[in-house]
Amino acid sequence: MFLEEARIGARLQHANLIQVLDFIVEATPTGPTYCLVMEWVDGIDLRSILRVERELGRKLSWALVATIGLRVLRGLAAARVAHGATPT
Repeated sequence: MFLEEARIGARLQHANLIQVLDFIVEATPTGPTYCLVMEWVDGIDLRSILRVERELGRKLSWALVATIGLRVLRGLAAARVAHGATPT
């Protein structure tokens, strides 16, 4: 399944998806080790944003929650279309 995910990921190109740049298989004494080489996205992760907001005694704004959700859904939709599903 990992190999199939690597093939699919390498074909995906969308602003809301991380680009898979390469796929590496290394021989090790215990068997092959599989690695995906992915683009580096500079920024802050959601866990850190939530931690900072919690420390400040705030919650994320609905506008930010909606923006994050919309971008996640756009990325998932692009992946589904690339995998052969029809957009809904």
